Amino acid sequence: MVKKETQKAVKAKGLSAEDLLEQTVAIRTQELERTKARLEEELVNRKNTEQALALSEEKFHKAFMATPDPMALSTMEEGRYVEVNQAFLDMTGLKMGDVIGKTSIQLGLWKDATKRQRLVDTLKKEGNLKNVEVKAIFKGKERDCLYSAEIIHIHHMPHLVTSVKDITDLKNATRDLGQKDQELEITTRQLQEVNDALRILLSQSKDELKKLEQRIVTNVEELILPYVARMKETPLSVDQTVYISVIESNLKEVVAPFMRTIVAKHPNLTPREIEVANLVRMGASSKEAAKVMGISKRAVEFHRDSLRNKLGLKKQKRNLRAYLSSMN
Repeated sequence: MVKKETQKAVKAKGLSAEDLLEQTVAIRTQELERTKARLEEELVNRKNTEQALALSEEKFHKAFMATPDPMALSTMEEGRYVEVNQAFLDMTGLKMGDVIGKTSIQLGLWKDATKRQRLVDTLKKEGNLKNVEVKAIFKGKERDCLYSAEIIHIHHMPHLVTSVKDITDLKNATRDLGQKDQELEITTRQLQEVNDALRILLSQSKDELKKLEQRIVTNVEELILPYVARMKETPLSVDQTVYISVIESNLKEVVAPFMRTIVAKHPNLTPREIEVANLVRMGASSKEAAKVMGISKRAVEFHRDSLRNKLGLKKQKRNLRAYLSSMN
């Protein structure tokens, strides 16, 4: 083609054979230089691609080896190991030299050897597997594991990148927790039944207590107070009259709510202060209270002052007897 064009150019321009040859060489030289430039560009691109690929493989290898999860790279069809990380060796108890070039079946890592082929068939259809529960044999013991896998191609050959998580301890802990929950539920039911029984007993005790209180009230009102009233009608000395009045008042207190009320409302009162409070409420003077209690008038007044302080009447103008009477 170039020759014909050159001949035409020779005829058109009247070039000599030497000129024709020189022109042909120049054209070929230009073509060679362009070809050389393309080849150099392709070489540079290929070199960059190879460097990027090498860097990518290095990063993958470092990440593969550093991951804390047990991982393995194997051929897809046979399951022959190409690479495994340290976590895989720690989990299986094997050494690197015992693993590389061997299949998982040869190493006896599957409890059911047919399970791997079923997983591979699933992988071919779905492209990946995530957390499939399998039974494995590690260090001579059966373990429950979660198996995950991805398909990658190395030199146009399909390989598997797999990871395995041993969940045996987690499953055992979960099972134990379930048993503990069941035991706790049984204990809770037993305690509920005991509480119900105690509640019934407490209710019965309250009923019995009410009946007892009612019997005491009835006996005091029917068997004691009538005789006290008759004694008051007989000739008595001044002291006897005071004593009989106190006895009658105290008996009435047994069947009245005052004592229970004041103790419940003011649990910080002493027995002596309660006794003084009862006499004050009945209208006894300090002198009369002192005679009944067998103490000095000054001591009664001391207890009265203490009562006003404990009952919160110290800064009020409210009468002590009026306050105590309101507690009936």
